[in-house]
Amino acid sequence: AFVVSAGGCTVNTSISAMQSDITAFQNAGGRVIISFGGANGTYLESACTATQMTTLIDGMLQQTGVRAIDFDAEGGQLGTPALNTTRNAVIKALRVKYPNLYVSLTLPSVPVHPSWGGGGLDIYGVAAVQSAATAGATLDIVNLMTMDYGGSYHNGSTMAQLTQSAANAAIAPLATIYPAKTNAQLWAMLGITPMIGNNDVAGETFT
Repeated sequence: AFVVSAGGCTVNTSISAMQSDITAFQNAGGRVIISFGGANGTYLESACTATQMTTLIDGMLQQTGVRAIDFDAEGGQLGTPALNTTRNAVIKALRVKYPNLYVSLTLPSVPVHPSWGGGGLDIYGVAAVQSAATAGATLDIVNLMTMDYGGSYHNGSTMAQLTQSAANAAIAPLATIYPAKTNAQLWAMLGITPMIGNNDVAGETFT
């Protein structure tokens, strides 16, 4: 599902093998987004220098004609500031060459907990967005993963209600990070990605 390191600054997937599918989808009016990171594997931010990673992704964009990328940061690698620094430098460099490049950062989220509150992005997710803003690495979308919350969050709520709770809670830190944006602009940069149907956590079904 994601592009990660295949050992050193190389990728685990063959763009050439997918090129016909990418082209067919684009010709039918679809927009392809190449996503890096995910729950498993070594991130390119960890295996490459910023210059190497920029060159690698640039090659993918040139080969495919894609102009949209996503970085899915989660697990232990989300909490590593050095990876944010590398990612930010890559985003900035690619935007110089591709001014209309679409960039999203996909992060874990949770609803407001019935007992201890909180909700939205965790501290590492907030730090990742803040580091991008501080570095001048422009993000089009902060995309919430609204899934796999765990039983303690349910409290009789549907997955749709829990998703709304997570999204509402994520706006406050975004408002702090981007104080010049209006409330409408903050909501416009918030993405929501549920896991359709049965989630990995028993009893969680998004209908």
